[in-house]
Amino acid sequence: MSSCVILCSLFQSACLCVYNF
Repeated sequence: MSSCVILCSLFQSACLCVYNF
């Protein structure tokens, strides 16, 4: 399983989850 990194923009409501292989 890959670790999930949550990157939040200026708005906390808009967060993207990027999986690093």
